[in-house]
Amino acid sequence: MREGYDLWSESYDQTPNPLIALDRRFTMTLLQPRAAERILDAGCGTGAHLRLIVNRGSKPVGLDFSREMLRMAQRKHPAVPLVQADLNDQLPFRQQAFDAALCALVGEHISKVRVLFRELSACLVPAGRLVFSVFHPEMAAAGTEANFERSGVEYRLGAERHTADDYRGLIEE
Repeated sequence: MREGYDLWSESYDQTPNPLIALDRRFTMTLLQPRAAERILDAGCGTGAHLRLIVNRGSKPVGLDFSREMLRMAQRKHPAVPLVQADLNDQLPFRQQAFDAALCALVGEHISKVRVLFRELSACLVPAGRLVFSVFHPEMAAAGTEANFERSGVEYRLGAERHTADDYRGLIEE
């Protein structure tokens, strides 16, 4: 999957995607970045949310598992710290490092959702905010997954099958 996102990185921002556009509008409304807040964008990709967070005066840190996606984000946001790490593993941040975290549309790429929620919770200050959005679980269960075309070849990136109840249970914990 990582290799797929590396390949997609050059055309990712030019690929029209109404789901991403709609999700971005709602996640940013929920996140409500505030001046000087430290905000983790977990699964930042090419950095579309980073621009919106910086524009609100917040101090974002972007994290992604794709080196090439991070390279594109770095071109757009040279002053924003970026970290390459896998959201299925322990996050490379100290406890309570962030006031808020955004994790938008990456749930279908996470095999260890419980680990992700534990790690995001640990890196947030008490009463910190987490905005977590996912590709609808029923769509993933039906076989819909992230995909793109490059040089006439279609790449399908796969999707973990989590149910709405899986996510609900973790949020309630």
